[in-house]
Amino acid sequence: MQENGTPARQSLFFGMNIDVVTTSHYGRWFSSAFLEKERMIYLIEVSVRKDGIKVTGHSQYDQPGRDVVCAGVTALCQTLVRSIEDLTEDTIEYEISPGRADINYGNLSEKSKTLVDSFFIGSCMIADEFPDHVQII
Repeated sequence: MQENGTPARQSLFFGMNIDVVTTSHYGRWFSSAFLEKERMIYLIEVSVRKDGIKVTGHSQYDQPGRDVVCAGVTALCQTLVRSIEDLTEDTIEYEISPGRADINYGNLSEKSKTLVDSFFIGSCMIADEFPDHVQII
């Protein structure tokens, strides 16, 4: 039983038994996973550098397919790539897979720089709204 009166649940995560404890934060319910008394941290990290963008991790805000935090960050990454490819003459290299996006570029046009700035603003907005799940590094 948790402090707030709700029961702790046992769950399987990658084949490991963990305790899932549900807590309220700003009116939203979050699940925190604990393994052998050490807190497992779930977080999407977004890094915008001069020569590229790197996004890693999983937010674990909700179940796969219902995770709005993950969906938001994924949409920003995919939209940035497609926008640079379709709206500019710039060349980029990228690899996007579950839990990871690497977007590399060289000398960008002003239009592409604006698109990267827009990606950064969107990522910051998500990080501000969900600071336990997204971090700008």
